[in-house]
Amino acid sequence: MQCINKRLKKLLLALSATIMLSGNFGSFISTIVSASENNETEDVVTEAVVQDGLNSKDESINEVTREEVSREGSNEEDIQDEAPTDRVDGETKEVFLDGAEDSYSDMEKSYMDFLNSYDELTEEEIIENLDAFQLFIDDEDTIHSMIEVLEPKEFGASQNKDLVERLQFIREENKQKSVVNSLMTTPLEEVSNMNMMSVSSTANNTTVERIAGQNRMRVAENISRRGWSSSDTVIIANGYKFTDALSGTPLAAHHNAPMLLVSDKRIDSETLTEIARLKARNIIILGGPHSVPEHISNTLKNRGLNVRRIAGQNRYDTSRMIAEEVISLRGPSTAHLVNGDAYADAVSISTVAGRYKQPILLTRANELHPEVRKLTNTIKDWRIIVGTTSISNTDENQLKSRVSNATRLAGKDRYEVNKRVLNHWGISGRKVYIGSGTAFADILTGSILASRENSGVLLLDERDNNIQTAENYARNKGLNHFIILGGTNTLSNRINERFRDLYKSSKKIIYLDPGHGGIDSGPVYGGISEKTLNLSLARILRDYLVSSGKYEVVMSRNSDTFLTLEQRANDANARNADIFVSIHYNAMGGVNAGRARGIETFIHHRVSSGFGQETNRNAFLTSDPRIRDSLRLADQIHPRLISATKLNDRGIKGNNFGVLRMTKMPAVLVEYGFMDNATELSIIRTTQHQRIAAMATKNGIDSYFGF
Repeated sequence: MQCINKRLKKLLLALSATIMLSGNFGSFISTIVSASENNETEDVVTEAVVQDGLNSKDESINEVTREEVSREGSNEEDIQDEAPTDRVDGETKEVFLDGAEDSYSDMEKSYMDFLNSYDELTEEEIIENLDAFQLFIDDEDTIHSMIEVLEPKEFGASQNKDLVERLQFIREENKQKSVVNSLMTTPLEEVSNMNMMSVSSTANNTTVERIAGQNRMRVAENISRRGWSSSDTVIIANGYKFTDALSGTPLAAHHNAPMLLVSDKRIDSETLTEIARLKARNIIILGGPHSVPEHISNTLKNRGLNVRRIAGQNRYDTSRMIAEEVISLRGPSTAHLVNGDAYADAVSISTVAGRYKQPILLTRANELHPEVRKLTNTIKDWRIIVGTTSISNTDENQLKSRVSNATRLAGKDRYEVNKRVLNHWGISGRKVYIGSGTAFADILTGSILASRENSGVLLLDERDNNIQTAENYARNKGLNHFIILGGTNTLSNRINERFRDLYKSSKKIIYLDPGHGGIDSGPVYGGISEKTLNLSLARILRDYLVSSGKYEVVMSRNSDTFLTLEQRANDANARNADIFVSIHYNAMGGVNAGRARGIETFIHHRVSSGFGQETNRNAFLTSDPRIRDSLRLADQIHPRLISATKLNDRGIKGNNFGVLRMTKMPAVLVEYGFMDNATELSIIRTTQHQRIAAMATKNGIDSYFGF
């Protein structure tokens, strides 16, 4: 749901000339206005123009025209609506809306729409609204706007806890960036005399800890020792049949109590020792005798402890009973609905449920469980934490028919759902717990500690792409204190090393290879050679990548020079590049000249001998990790190019090209269009089109790395 309506967008553009706008949205408006007013004639790439540019100083691409952005393939309609100018007889005139008072009313109404629909918005929509309304928070947690005519505090914005926490985090993040930026512009001799503690968390001092033990029982006890010097109450659950414990975090958080684990055979002496250390008097057992046998309950009673059990006929009944106890202690509030057969989403929401003491209810995939229905008369605000595969639309519709509000927080997999939970509710400070996305026992006990600290649990596994997206999340949030839950059998020491080195080399190395060069011109059509087009596009792409601040870009050539294929591949390998992108334009030539058109992307396909043997994706040897990752890179870049440029889709293919064969990292070779097709050449040689293609490629690279 987009709360920034078309009229408000035009209003904000008009107001930018008379009121103070700052931040991303303001600069974006200025860029659009500048590009729209100055782009009167089409800029065409010619051999002479490009060669002149190669002999002069590089100029960074600091603006994106409205046409470029609107053809990226995302938010096209919205961006087209943001045009700040009208055309009148070939001239540009400014657009202003009549009636200032009415305009201000529109802005306020749009702002009220934003607040009223806040819980229904996606992460991207919330960020867009924060930028559009230029919101910030002061030290007294009052929300303001840099737009002078808007007074957010008058609409009760400061009552939205999530909005307050977001803006607090942004304020702290901006403070850190300000310190870092000041250091970057301070002479070295002055920096050496400064106290570096204020920036050491992101510059040098990344802390990685691990709470481990010989087994999950020992891990739970070590978590207890870390978080509690004493506790009047202890929660007991089965560490191997932990479905009953899924709903236990908010109850434990209410009692400020740790959770300790037992098996269905016995309670260990170490667990009894920890209960004694805590000076506990009350024990709450979660689950029936099949999970925690009566003889364990009797052992605890014989030690003078007050023991009671919360148990239903099944996991759904037990989750309802725990929820009812939380409601009786805290009153009805928001409830979180998860799939009772899939544990990942339950552990993701457990820290939030613990923080706010909100119950977690279990249901089935295709039916709203009767135990959940019993609580819909009491709780009217629900969050569904999972995609439609785990909890169907039927479930959602049944729930919505019974309550006043039910919204879904979903993702393509458990790791995306986890990050959406963390983004939606936020975490305080720079500490986060790290847990396995496939082994949950340690997270069940650790989530109580994390919730008490207003932190969260970041899920990952040993796969590189999931580690990488977790690292990107941590960097983007400025996190620098990581506590791994569980031993090395759960998450290996490689995780320690990756997060320990998180800020040592945060930029990805992108190797761009403009094909041909020097004595190798490639095909020449319409007075322009392929080597020239390749280099022109590569330089634009390089500037986009560098300006994002996320990449170090290396180019095989930055002028009209000749390099062998082996030299290009060896240079990329020596620099340990993260990915290799070779840039080319196509031509059929001969009797077939002019018949083909469109974009095609190649990855390496091994053959026994020879050059050709082009193949499609059904034959890709994806058992090879490099080829698999090359395909993943191609799958991010190629469809974005087609969507943005509107050129013909010739697909993703495999071939035994030298630069793809000899490079050691994920590599793609993109043919950006056909030079021997006169119509297509007239498009692909323009600077405007090359910027569109470069931005689409950059967006694909961003997506590949999880940015």
